[in-house]
Amino acid sequence: MAGESRRDGRRFAAGLELAAVIATFSLALVAGPVASAIPARVARQLRSAPVPPSQLEPTRTIHLPGGGTVHQFQREVDGVPVLGAQAVVNDPPGAPPRLVSETGTGAVSAPPEPAVSKATAMAIAEAKVGASQLRGRPSARLVLVPKGSGILAWAVSIPSAQPLGDFEVNVDARWSDVLSVRNLLRDFQRGTAKIFVPNPVVSNNGDVGLHDKGGRNSKRLNRLRFRVKLHRLVDHQHCLKGRFAKVLVGRHEDPVCRRSLNWSRIRRSNDKFEALMAYYHVDHEQSYVQSLGFHNVDNRRQVVLADKIRDDNSFFSPFTRTLTLGTGGVDDGEDADVISHEYGHSIQNSESPAFLRSTSLEAGSLAEGSADYMAAVMSAQDRGTNNTDDVCIFDWDAQTWGTLFPSLNRHCGRRADNPSTLSQEESNQRDCSNGFPTGPIDVHCVGTVWSSALWKLRQSIGLDSAEQAVMDRDMIASQFMYKHNERFRSAAKALLAADTDLYGGAHQAAIQTEMIDRGICPGTGC
Repeated sequence: MAGESRRDGRRFAAGLELAAVIATFSLALVAGPVASAIPARVARQLRSAPVPPSQLEPTRTIHLPGGGTVHQFQREVDGVPVLGAQAVVNDPPGAPPRLVSETGTGAVSAPPEPAVSKATAMAIAEAKVGASQLRGRPSARLVLVPKGSGILAWAVSIPSAQPLGDFEVNVDARWSDVLSVRNLLRDFQRGTAKIFVPNPVVSNNGDVGLHDKGGRNSKRLNRLRFRVKLHRLVDHQHCLKGRFAKVLVGRHEDPVCRRSLNWSRIRRSNDKFEALMAYYHVDHEQSYVQSLGFHNVDNRRQVVLADKIRDDNSFFSPFTRTLTLGTGGVDDGEDADVISHEYGHSIQNSESPAFLRSTSLEAGSLAEGSADYMAAVMSAQDRGTNNTDDVCIFDWDAQTWGTLFPSLNRHCGRRADNPSTLSQEESNQRDCSNGFPTGPIDVHCVGTVWSSALWKLRQSIGLDSAEQAVMDRDMIASQFMYKHNERFRSAAKALLAADTDLYGGAHQAAIQTEMIDRGICPGTGC
């Protein structure tokens, strides 16, 4: 698929320059907004660059559990902040500091004197949003909008009661034009539905005496639904559109709407059932990721196209950034494992787009393995599940095999407790869901080595002091370090680096041992 654009390459180069500039800055080591002296070890790792040091102002220093420190900077030109122009430097214990992210490094000219007064700009902004009643006092500050060489503007903040919103309006400080309007208010409502959590096989204690029968309703399947709340639906509308998900259904991508927001009577024979499943489980997964402390991982509204295709297949598209669920066999949208797995690919694309665009065997296997791991993780968050349920992935979607082969007990599409080593799995030219020969090596099968290694570590390491799964946090953090044509060994190194960032390397020995045992790293270690 498409690689990074030339603009991305220039931004990366600019990022290296920005990292070097930070060496000249003063920085406080105590949590707080400003700074005094940069540690010598930080200064030694960074180099000077052409960008004027005076354009980066330290704004915040945060100490992480385990001893790491995060330094945040805001770019300013002649004391005027550049919108969206920040830099973040991570200083982990026992390792050199590194630039985590940077934005807004393009050339920006010194701002002129404003020709539009603050009061005038505020009046223009209030008129633009039609604020007839306020919840608080409006305010305004001068900013530089990074367009061209920079546009001086008044950033007006309006806490409006009518219409309801926290409106940020940028008004050109020279020509009085309204450059942009955004509502920053996070105002959401909840709906209700009865769905599978995570799927009927789990709810039926693993009993495979359940049959799809072409998606028809049955008393047994109806009883296996759970009543759930659909959180974070956007206020003042009546459809499946929320903070983290927007779901459309069918070949024509119809919206799923109900004025009462109560879809509890919808059963599986209705296509809206898969849409409700998709909304709940995507919202749940993103909410879980954020609960682990990651607010910069696919934090957006994921569009899901439920029952869009008739194939027994589902996929995430890096080009359109949409998630599509098929209806072949058991409708994929009826199994939360499928939804969580595909959304796992969206998470990967958010963290490292270059990685998901690779076609190599190892990169593809890592992508599938990590997505399988997320399906197992999300099963573990659901009510009444146990390890047997969690490691058996796609056990409702895979029931077609149970119909074809009645001797099979609970059938798993894939498993996250595969004991194989990497070389063993790469030598098996078979389909990992049924054991039949396939010819080419299947990335999904090889991926089970990775998902199973992560799951075994999750079980052995357990929770941190904040009652969060260590391996979930390490895995998500490590994917920021994935690159195009990522390999198993470098992914293991990324996992070790993430553990250093988050936990000071407290779990290095366990990770090294598992990676060596799996044949991912040599006996000497990763």
